[in-house]
Amino acid sequence: MASSAADIRPLIGRATALARAGRTDEAASVFRDVVRHDPNAVEALSFLGGLAFQARRYPEAIASYERCVALRPAHAEFHFNLGTAREQAGDLEGAIDAYLRAFRINPRDARPALFAGAALEAAGRREDAAIVFSLGDDADLTTRTAKDAPRVHPEIRRRSATADRMLRETMTSLHARTVDEIEHEMTAQKGFASDLSRVRNAIWAQTH
Repeated sequence: MASSAADIRPLIGRATALARAGRTDEAASVFRDVVRHDPNAVEALSFLGGLAFQARRYPEAIASYERCVALRPAHAEFHFNLGTAREQAGDLEGAIDAYLRAFRINPRDARPALFAGAALEAAGRREDAAIVFSLGDDADLTTRTAKDAPRVHPEIRRRSATADRMLRETMTSLHARTVDEIEHEMTAQKGFASDLSRVRNAIWAQTH
């Protein structure tokens, strides 16, 4: 039978203090005791999921984070963490689903959009990736500029570079298509070919 919140509160406090002191192994041991007392102790599950992720025990991390998501479905960070664990385990579609859920819950945080967009591109879904990157860019302009920030985590810089490249390519393609359509309409109206080459050549400079 699970213990009450009051029963495990001292254990959680002790484990948290150990974690803050950098005594990770001891904190993990206490958090495992917490989970034995209360399988629904989300703080303990989240901490143990993070430890498992750092140790590259991704199935274990996924199990912990899935439990966190089940207990706190409106908590964006749990969905995001689940996405990172699934992606590292090779489950791109599962990761994408978790990232998008995190972004829907908190659309002001562009990180899930960055990670979802990169995962979508890796899965061959380039159009979907561009859409998600664009939504992330709308939410936070640093989506595309984080790649140039040396203090930002390398993984975020990498995905920011991917977002910037894809959005530039998408913008170039859309502009070029628009110029082609206008050129075609002008040619049809005038009865002779219209030359918009100068406009077409300017597109590259504006989007790169």
